[in-house]
Amino acid sequence: MLRQAPPPAELRTVTKHYGATVALQQLSFSVAPGQLVALLGANGAGKTTARPSAPRYWPNRTAGLARVCGDDPREPLTRTRTGAMLQVARVPETLRVGEHIDLFSSYYPQSRCRGRK
Repeated sequence: MLRQAPPPAELRTVTKHYGATVALQQLSFSVAPGQLVALLGANGAGKTTARPSAPRYWPNRTAGLARVCGDDPREPLTRTRTGAMLQVARVPETLRVGEHIDLFSSYYPQSRCRGRK
């Protein structure tokens, strides 16, 4: 019998406090393979805190479980398998396409584009 792959992203009853402020309270959700998900809400609603791929939030979580592809998002190996897309970014308009590729691929230790000519 084939074992089913874990969900790409999953939270189980996650609670997160910032001092006396409750940012998340028993939040659970799972993202299926191939599913596209958008977290929408007002500033301060907990969208960023709820991202399982945001490891900086999880070492101090109050309760619950976060997984990325079945693994702990705090682990360095797990972190190398995830990425982030900036909401607002500005790079010099004078960069050529290849220079953009070089810049963004430099963010990842095993980029498929690194060292290309």
